[in-house]
Amino acid sequence: MKKLRFIFLALLFFLARPESAMASDGTWQGKQYLKAGGSQAANEWIFDAHYQS
Repeated sequence: MKKLRFIFLALLFFLARPESAMASDGTWQGKQYLKAGGSQAANEWIFDAHYQS
């Protein structure tokens, strides 16, 4: 049971990391969002499906 719980929590951690978050036109690299062209987003609202905002 402990092993199953550990695997479940590890999976949740992996899915919650900013690096694993994806948007339709860009990607996360560390804590910074890169737009589709590779430039860093600055002073822009970025929708995050995880937080629904």
